[in-house]
Amino acid sequence: MGFSFKLPGSKRLWIGLAIAAVIILAIAIGVPVGLTQRNKKSDDTPPASQSFYNPDRGLFTEWDIRASRYEPPTTNNFLTMTRKGNSVVLYPIYLDSYINSAIESTFLSNLATLLSSTKQAGLKAIIRFAYSNTINAKPADAPINIVQQHISQLTPILRANADVILLFQAGFIGSWGEWYYTQNYGDQGVYNSAQWEDRVKVIDGVLGMVPNKFVLLRIVPYKQRYLGIDQGGASVAPTVVSANAFGADAKARLGFHDDCFVGDENDEGTFRSTADIEFLKSETLYVPMTGESCSTSDSSSYTCPISLSRTAAEHYSLLNDDQYPAILEYWKKNGCFDDIVKNLGYRFIYSPPSWYTGAQTGTNGGKYRMTGWTGMGIRNTGNAAPFNAYGLDVILVPIGLMEGNGTMDGTGVGYVGQLSGVDVRFIAGGTSNYVVPEMAFEVDQSLVGGSGTYGV
Repeated sequence: MGFSFKLPGSKRLWIGLAIAAVIILAIAIGVPVGLTQRNKKSDDTPPASQSFYNPDRGLFTEWDIRASRYEPPTTNNFLTMTRKGNSVVLYPIYLDSYINSAIESTFLSNLATLLSSTKQAGLKAIIRFAYSNTINAKPADAPINIVQQHISQLTPILRANADVILLFQAGFIGSWGEWYYTQNYGDQGVYNSAQWEDRVKVIDGVLGMVPNKFVLLRIVPYKQRYLGIDQGGASVAPTVVSANAFGADAKARLGFHDDCFVGDENDEGTFRSTADIEFLKSETLYVPMTGESCSTSDSSSYTCPISLSRTAAEHYSLLNDDQYPAILEYWKKNGCFDDIVKNLGYRFIYSPPSWYTGAQTGTNGGKYRMTGWTGMGIRNTGNAAPFNAYGLDVILVPIGLMEGNGTMDGTGVGYVGQLSGVDVRFIAGGTSNYVVPEMAFEVDQSLVGGSGTYGV
């Protein structure tokens, strides 16, 4: 038994998304000193089994945008994405018409419209800029002076639409913006010091586009070398811990996207060593981890036990819903696809409070405040904590609505309790109950003199 809803652009999460229990309170209100608990019933309903349409997690749809042939998603395309349960779209944006020139104002305007339409559809976007989408493209990308010019042109539009941008992939370099096949920056993972410095300029530029957004790098060595700590695949201490997590500096803002997840034991060169894997596992406690599977001949690498174990251990929040088809189909046929999707990102379950006390809050518009809740617990059974800051609300709802005898229509039925002192970004996946330090409901004076049965 549970309820949930999300408003587009909302910065609050609603407990009850994967509800483990519902507490039913019969409240009698009619004395000026406040509220008392009449009785309590705990309904031990099993957690929901489905995946939820929640922000910043789950499967994402990839939609290519090209300067040479601009074809944005239509309203029906967006509906298809959301009906599949996707809350995120990946836009590889190919600046293929501008490898040697500035971006024309028409295309900049098109991008602004694209982001606005994405927001209206209730989606958020992962952005990656590139210049080509084939291995043999020559050139595959633009020289650094052109890239820097393009970053300067794009920045105002991206900042103006920052609320719809979820993440950036570093992009700009190489075929598909994946930093591998490139003539300007060192081809196929071999680059000299000057070419590396140009790569650093790209990272700096993308970090500066929208300063409060994460930027995802393709492999662990890029982050380690950028921070000056690379040991050639040997063990390196984590750069992000709870004390500096979600800060403004680069180490706290650089996450990862693996374009060959479960490709083989090292994801087709993604990892140099087990030390790289352990570094990524530590970092992704506090930075986003996303990816997609790829074509591989190693069928032992993507079995259900391995895939479930890896998405959990590496704290995956998002996966591409179209890559790689054979692997996605294997997961479906072998019964683990739904569990993989369900556990992407965060998945909160709550245990109900064991008691509360009430206190009148003065006039305050004729409201009373219920405080002192004890035993309220939140557990995240997903792979990862949310990587964006959200507030948490609990809603006290007339039990008839929870039993299907009405609708939660946003007209004020129900009483919102705001949970203070909780930062959901630190509720790691798979953790034990996280007890909320304080919660309060303000109950309308219209309840005074009567009684009602409510569910949390």
